[in-house]
Amino acid sequence: MNYADNALQRGFAVVSTDSGHNVAVDNNPNALGAVSFGMDPQARLDMGFNSYDPGFHIPKLGIDGAWVSKAFAAIATSNDPNGAPLINKTFSDPDLLLLRQAVLERCDALDGVADGLVANSTACQAAFDPQTAVLPSGQPLQCPGAKTDSCLTSAQLVALKTALQAPVNGSGQPLYSDWPWDAGFGGIANGAYNQTWRSWWLGTYDSSVNTSQRLNGPSAQSWLIDWASPPIQVPVTGVASRILAFDFDVDAPKIFATSGIYTTSAADFDIYDSTDLSAFKAHGGKLIMLTPMVNWIEHGTPPASVPASATTPGRW
Repeated sequence: MNYADNALQRGFAVVSTDSGHNVAVDNNPNALGAVSFGMDPQARLDMGFNSYDPGFHIPKLGIDGAWVSKAFAAIATSNDPNGAPLINKTFSDPDLLLLRQAVLERCDALDGVADGLVANSTACQAAFDPQTAVLPSGQPLQCPGAKTDSCLTSAQLVALKTALQAPVNGSGQPLYSDWPWDAGFGGIANGAYNQTWRSWWLGTYDSSVNTSQRLNGPSAQSWLIDWASPPIQVPVTGVASRILAFDFDVDAPKIFATSGIYTTSAADFDIYDSTDLSAFKAHGGKLIMLTPMVNWIEHGTPPASVPASATTPGRW
């Protein structure tokens, strides 16, 4: 991106925010650095209420990150220097490309057009099973025996299926929505493997430490410091191990908890659940929203990219 040719330079009106905190000031190395503003209850409220309208389900996404990371940690065969399983080693870039190819082989044409996209996501979720899927060559995606470069093991595919399921507590109650099968797991662009999905879910394959955003990055760190009440202080080197020790019965409810000076829970300041916009409309509020999202709010019909479980009654 050419930052000298940005929207402001080109004459557009631009709005930006620091979300109510300054990471150059609110940066405590003993409280995970740039996310340490969560130690200040007022900074939490500024982020949730005063700097912009509440978010969607960001604290719950942190819970899902723990679920996903645990699924991959179960098949990890080596640890990082801090003792946490290296989940980035569980799938290579070519492995994820195989998964992409298998998804497209089964789901690409379900919308009537074979164009390299999964446009009928609902049909794909019903049709695709990685353990019975085949590659464009006709070869099964699942290895019949030992792992080779042209297939994925049963353990890898079970871990993927678990990771994409909705996280649940000990009572079986879903704590977040599930994730769809899609072609975005991997790919090649300009001669390089696409790192987008794996940077969040797995981390860089060649790294000797965990770099997954959901296990060891700002997403995981923010859950510990900014959304749990009281904040869970661990050293940066201990974030991955703490996330992998996540208890879905004990830790997950901490986003609804208050404690001492933390008199407002993360659920109150950073979760937006209601679709009732009457008060917003009454005081003249203006909302820019994608058309599929308008249909979801006004008619209860989720866009194709939203799993059905996201609208299932009884979710947490």
